[in-house]
Amino acid sequence: MKRIEIIDSLRGIAIITMLLFHTSYYWDSQLDVASYNNYLHNPLAMIALIFGKFAGIFAIITGMAYTYSVFYKREHANRSIRSMLETTLTAGIMVVIISKIHVAVFNHTHTGDPIHPYPTGPKYYTLLTGSIETGIFQIPNKFTLLYRSTALLMIGICIIWTGALLAILLRKDGIAYFRRNLIITFLIGTTIILSTQFLKNSLRPVWISFILNDQTLPAFLLGIFIGDPFPFFPFAGYSTYGMIFGMAFYENIPSRTVTSASLLFGGAYLGTGIYLYIVHGYARISKIYETPELQLNLIQIGMMIIFSMIIYDIHYMNETNPIRRAFLSTGIRRFGLLTLTIFMLEPLLGTSIKVFVLDPLFGMWSRNIGLAACYGISLIGLWSIILTYWERYNFIGSWEWLNSRLFQKITNQQTMRIDIKKNLYVTQEIRLQE
Repeated sequence: MKRIEIIDSLRGIAIITMLLFHTSYYWDSQLDVASYNNYLHNPLAMIALIFGKFAGIFAIITGMAYTYSVFYKREHANRSIRSMLETTLTAGIMVVIISKIHVAVFNHTHTGDPIHPYPTGPKYYTLLTGSIETGIFQIPNKFTLLYRSTALLMIGICIIWTGALLAILLRKDGIAYFRRNLIITFLIGTTIILSTQFLKNSLRPVWISFILNDQTLPAFLLGIFIGDPFPFFPFAGYSTYGMIFGMAFYENIPSRTVTSASLLFGGAYLGTGIYLYIVHGYARISKIYETPELQLNLIQIGMMIIFSMIIYDIHYMNETNPIRRAFLSTGIRRFGLLTLTIFMLEPLLGTSIKVFVLDPLFGMWSRNIGLAACYGISLIGLWSIILTYWERYNFIGSWEWLNSRLFQKITNQQTMRIDIKKNLYVTQEIRLQE
C-alpha cells in the first residue's frame, strides 16, 4: 500500500521542535524561584511553555499511524484481531522497555520530583549523560527508573492503548462501521482529556503518598495513569484523537470535511483554553513538570488538532504544490524516520560537546540564554549532517534498525521499517510503519 509520507514529515517536524526546545537543558540558569515565576507571567514565556511541552504531538502521530496500518491489515491482509493485538502489544512493550533504557542511561539530567519540585529539588542523573555532565560515575535511582514518565514511555503506552481500542472496534465486521467507530473514538478521547484535571486533583496526592511510604508497585502503576509529566491522562486522549485522523486517511475523507470538523472542535478547545489562561493564568514554576493544567491541556490539544488538520490538507494537495513539496522534503522526513535514534542519543551528544568542547573553550557561555539557544539550533544542523552521512550506510546500527530486527525475531513478521533508506525514497507499494 502507499506510504503516508506526510506522517513521516509530521514526526520530523515534531522531533526538530523537540531539539529546539531541549536547548533549555544547556542553559545553566542562575535564576531563583521568584524570578522563574515572574517569567511565567509573560505571554511570550507562556508560548514557549506551550511549545516546550508539545510532546503530546507524538501521541497523536502514534494513534494516526497505527490506526491507518491496522485498518489496512485488517481489510487487505486478512490479519486476525488477535494477531494485530499481539503485534501492537509487542511493539508497545518494546518502546516501554526502550524508554527505561533511555531514562537510565541516556536522558538529560532532571531536576525535582513530586515531593521536592523544580527548580530547588534534587538532581537525577543518568548513567552515561549524567556521568559526563558531573565527571562522577552516576547510578540511576529508583525515582528515575520507576516513577518518572517520559515522552517515550508515553508513546509506548499510547501504542498499547491504540492497539487495544482498535481490537475492540474492529472485531467481527467492525471495520465497516466507520461512523460508529468515529463517534466512539471521539467520545472516548474527549472523556479522557476532559477528565484529566479532576483525576489529577483527586489521585495525584494518593500517588505522592505511595511514593512517600515506599509503596513501589502502587506508586508505579498509578504513576502510569496520573504521574509526572506524561501519563495516560490526558495523552491517551491525544492518541485517540490521532486515531480519528488515521481513519480519515484510510477512508480518504475529503480534506474540506476534515478541515471543518477540526476547526470546530480544535477551535473550541483552543478558545476555551485561552479564556481559562486569561482568567486563571498558569501555575507556578514548581508545577512545570506536572501533568499539564487544564488551560494548557486544552490549548495544546486544540493546537495539535488544527496542526494535524493542516498536515492532512497538505497530503491531499497537488504534488507540484510548493508547500507540499517543502513539507515532504527529504531533509524533514529523514528526521521523521530516525526519531527514536535522535530522541535516545540527543542528550548524550549535546552534553558531550558542551562538557568536552564548549565549556573548556568558552567558560561561562552557558549562563547566557541567547548563546544556549544558538547552541541548540546548531545541534539541529549537526544532526542533519549526521543523518545525511549515516544514510550512506542505510542507517545500520540506528535504534530504528535495531528495534526492527528485534521485532522481527520476536514476532517472526517482516517489517519494512528495517530498510529506512528505502522508506525515505520509495513511496509506492510499501507498508506503513508497524
